[in-house]
Amino acid sequence: MATKDNKKVDKDKLINDNWDLLMLIHVVGTDVAIQTQLRELCIKLGIVKTKETFNRRIRLLEGANIVGRVKFFTTTNNKLIYLNRLVRARLMDKKYKDVKEFYKKDKRTGEVIITDYKAKLSMLRFEWFDIFVDRMINEGCILKDDIDIDLLYSNLFNKTMIKYRECNGYNLLLDLNSKIKALNDVSVAKVVKEINDDIIRLDEDISSLDKDIYKMQDLKNRLNKGQFALHLIDKVSLEVKEQEPLLRAMIEKRDTYIDAKELLKCDLENLPISSDKYIELSKHGKDLLLYMKKSRESRVDNFDKDKVRDDTSKILSFDTLLSRDIIIELDGVNEKGQYRFLCYLLDCSNDMDYDKAGLYIGETVKLIKDCYCTLLKSDGQSNSVCTLNDSRCNLEFEFHILFWTKDKVARFEKLANERSITLRTKKRKEYPNLINVLRRYVDVKEVNCIKLEYVNLDLKNKYYNEKRLSKANEKYLA
Repeated sequence: MATKDNKKVDKDKLINDNWDLLMLIHVVGTDVAIQTQLRELCIKLGIVKTKETFNRRIRLLEGANIVGRVKFFTTTNNKLIYLNRLVRARLMDKKYKDVKEFYKKDKRTGEVIITDYKAKLSMLRFEWFDIFVDRMINEGCILKDDIDIDLLYSNLFNKTMIKYRECNGYNLLLDLNSKIKALNDVSVAKVVKEINDDIIRLDEDISSLDKDIYKMQDLKNRLNKGQFALHLIDKVSLEVKEQEPLLRAMIEKRDTYIDAKELLKCDLENLPISSDKYIELSKHGKDLLLYMKKSRESRVDNFDKDKVRDDTSKILSFDTLLSRDIIIELDGVNEKGQYRFLCYLLDCSNDMDYDKAGLYIGETVKLIKDCYCTLLKSDGQSNSVCTLNDSRCNLEFEFHILFWTKDKVARFEKLANERSITLRTKKRKEYPNLINVLRRYVDVKEVNCIKLEYVNLDLKNKYYNEKRLSKANEKYLA
């Protein structure tokens, strides 16, 4: 019995000592990581200093049954690391019985089977995370030579939706809403500071004007009361007469400053001062949140889905986006006052084409826009949602598609920018293929407002060889 307790203590100590490494696998890799890829990132982040230290830690964790390793598609040296149930429960802060294994085992050999998709998803998420770390360094959020892991995770969770996985769209929408409210508060605080600074400057200007006005008015009053000697009266009268236009102008200027000050005080009392600058959850967003809560409860409580959902079973929600391997970042507010959404499409199946990309981009834009785009009042009557090309629109979208190879990027770009031939007329279509797909969801004028970038990760040369599949995966497919 004492031996078991000692082993448990050792295992707990081992988990605590390697917490950062295990969290990286859990949060970024969805409980799976390619050994060489993880090693490079751990050295970059300062979790380990050398390759040997990393390998030694992994062997210790594997020996304690905290992690497991299976053969990967490339060489025997590059293995796939996965988290066992115990450590996943610890990382998720759940009871052991509430956590299920994400892999299967071969009934004959007992070999752990992890699918190609799971491994590819992990690889792409780690590559995205590497891009995110570089951006945080460039923006000065973390130091390159001395990375604070806690600060890095703080930026990661504050800026991104990385921790939400499939069927967790309800919590994602709640979190996104709280992040937008926080940005609103920051924006309001910025405006408050600007207004207060303007009020202080106006007070200084009014005070300076009052001093000059007092001198001129005092000279005029003393003249009217006859407080000057006879030989000075003509000189003072001429000075007062010359000052009269300037005095009127200064009084008028002071009154303008006082009025401006009162208007600024009124703005402070009625913030936000512009409905175009600040966004909140729209009626559609609130309805969607209610729907997602109900559908989530129906899944948890095993209710009849048809009865709960009625005719809304095909409604687009954040659950749908999560199932499509999209990473959403809320990258603050740009110079125009727009809320900037960075979205990364992960080509996990290596089959991304313009139809798939157009569908994912279009529905993502439509969903977020319907949830958060400001309603503009027109003559106090009907409201209309502002478009992306509208200068008053408060949303900006930027999409990055992460591809495996350079060849795949070139092929995608060629087909996406190509104008297909209409079968009926035998003429080429007016717009390129990708834009034609996007037009199903957004106006053609809005398409140009969506920034799109293709990223070649060159993963085939780094870690992966498509011709050599794992034996475990072949068994799984069989």
